[in-house]
Amino acid sequence: MQPQLFPLIVLSSLIVSANASAAGPSGPGALDGSYTSSGKSAEGKKFSGRVTLKRVENSYTVTWHASGEKGIGVLHDEHLVVAYQGKSWFGIIIYTIQRNRRLVGRFIPYGGKGKFGTETLEPEDP
Repeated sequence: MQPQLFPLIVLSSLIVSANASAAGPSGPGALDGSYTSSGKSAEGKKFSGRVTLKRVENSYTVTWHASGEKGIGVLHDEHLVVAYQGKSWFGIIIYTIQRNRRLVGRFIPYGGKGKFGTETLEPEDP
């Protein structure tokens, strides 16, 4: 299987099995906006940056500005499930949606040897 197809296959499976909610936690587009990102990679390195979420139909596009990664996500209950891809890597992140649009996530990159990273997104405009 070609590596760039893996996130799409996984995300497609999640959409089918999750019966994703189109409205989301507080209505359409509730998560749209810019976020401050902080976290720890699967290797234990701290990182920070800026992330943008934009609703497109029944999904969200996600852009990590510092790394250039891009992703596509769907809502399921109080979670945003995202398949992402960088220049030479890809993976999955599951965010729990908390009050005031704060997102707390765990991610695993393909080839990450089963190690998870963490990321918290704080809205720039709550």
